[in-house]
Amino acid sequence: ANVADMITRNKAGKSFVGLDKKTAGDAPLGAAKVSEGMRQVACLSENGRLLVFPLDELKRLPTGGKGVILMGLDPKEFMRAAIAVGADGASYSGLGRAGKPTDTHLDAKTLKGFAGNRARKGHLVEPRLKEARLKANSV
Repeated sequence: ANVADMITRNKAGKSFVGLDKKTAGDAPLGAAKVSEGMRQVACLSENGRLLVFPLDELKRLPTGGKGVILMGLDPKEFMRAAIAVGADGASYSGLGRAGKPTDTHLDAKTLKGFAGNRARKGHLVEPRLKEARLKANSV
């Protein structure tokens, strides 16, 4: 949704995103900035699986709602990141063995190995990192 779709003149009584109350820890991810030239979405799961799919597979929901499934997750697994990526790729970082900080550049060619359709499970990223993060590289 665009930012303009999230603005209302009502102070109370309007919800934009619905969450499943039965799922503990169910919370929305922060908004992702989509710049010119970003044509794909990269999703990283808690278990270190990465899925990359075309941005045009996402439905636009101007009135909010329950959202769309970006990536298939196992029970009690959560998504660490969902970002828009372009030709510059992304940075995959976290803590490696013995808590050593590690940062890996995933270029467009590498990201092709994680390509799939929206709502699939994706593939494991090597090296496996704790507290993994995904960040879009900018020009």
